[in-house]
Amino acid sequence: MNDHTLSKRLETVASYIPLGARLADIGSDHAYLPVVLVQQDKIRSAIAGELNDGPFAAAKAQVSALHLDDKIDVRQGDGLSVLKKGEVDCITICGMGGVLIKTILEGESEVLPVPKMILQPNNGEPALRFWLQHNQYRIVSEEIIEENDKLYEVLIVEPGDQELSEEEVLFGPCLIKNPTNPVFQKKWQDEEGKTKRLLLSLDQSVNDSSIQEKREQFTNKLRMIQGVIQ
Repeated sequence: MNDHTLSKRLETVASYIPLGARLADIGSDHAYLPVVLVQQDKIRSAIAGELNDGPFAAAKAQVSALHLDDKIDVRQGDGLSVLKKGEVDCITICGMGGVLIKTILEGESEVLPVPKMILQPNNGEPALRFWLQHNQYRIVSEEIIEENDKLYEVLIVEPGDQELSEEEVLFGPCLIKNPTNPVFQKKWQDEEGKTKRLLLSLDQSVNDSSIQEKREQFTNKLRMIQGVIQ
């Protein structure tokens, strides 16, 4: 990434950030996303949050080198603890596991809700969706993209009620509406193979109650996958 470009993954995230937003980018990784959006005059201001010393120092240096300190405030802290209520109207959390994103969101509930969140988990999407629907958030849009042989899902979330089916939790309530999407097909064909291999290994295990429970879970998952991709 140079000063004016983003990866395909972050470009997808950026496309959902409202024009003129006051953004908080949590786990900001050199503040790439806030820097580009400020340079392009697409957001009013940003808070870039980082937990660890190295990424925090790198983000701070990047913002200072580009003379953007008046628009981007780099803060060090755990998750949403870097924010005060009402400071931002859009939050992005990208490049982490879905379970970690869920933990971040439930850790500092006093700064939530905000009008929009764009979440990009690297894995664990069903766990994140399950948490969102039980904490007064609704998924209003989703994308699945491929970049450098990796697949990413992007969830656009707003406050509100939503009840998801088991299939919608697994596949995504918006993504499942377009199951012929080649990237969606690629992901779930791969997951089909993994699930079959897991079931085969379970068949070779000692048959106790825990193994039987896992077998039922994976059999149900395989049934849902095959119902969508075939």
